[in-house]
Amino acid sequence: MKAKPEPAPKTPLNLMFCDGGRELAGYKGDASDCVTRAISTAIAWESDSRYEYEKHRSELMKRMAAWRKKSRSRKAKATKSNSVRNGTPKEVYRPYLEDLGWERVSLVKFGDPARKEMVKEDIPDGVVILEVRKHLVACVHHTVFDTWDCREAAVFVEGLATRETKPRTITAYWRKKP
Repeated sequence: MKAKPEPAPKTPLNLMFCDGGRELAGYKGDASDCVTRAISTAIAWESDSRYEYEKHRSELMKRMAAWRKKSRSRKAKATKSNSVRNGTPKEVYRPYLEDLGWERVSLVKFGDPARKEMVKEDIPDGVVILEVRKHLVACVHHTVFDTWDCREAAVFVEGLATRETKPRTITAYWRKKP
């Protein structure tokens, strides 16, 4: 009986620390504003322009207020503020990205055990925005642009985290419509 060949090692993504223009816009300190940072970074690279963090932040806050006002969902009712500083729900950022001319490409099929990871082999080259669990991040030519290293996640064994890590799973990515 022949042994299965070892799978080829996957190439990790590069990392560039970037706040998407947050500091240039006059904001200080840490924030959970990954959606605003990712959109600002991806659009700046896609259009070869400067970061417009404040523009995207303001628009997302307007859309957050409208969503909270018109949505009857528990999630909207539980949201206490229009601020996008501590996160932006998908119900707000997905329509915004579509309005900006981006399209979502889902990578996870219901019931399919195959997963795509944050490695060069699983991500298209160019400017994309990656959706990972509870996080959005800009990826430009296989380089992740973020304020922290979000490329890997802890491996859990029987519900407990180990010292081992693996590349994070991507649920979808956004690309500019052709």
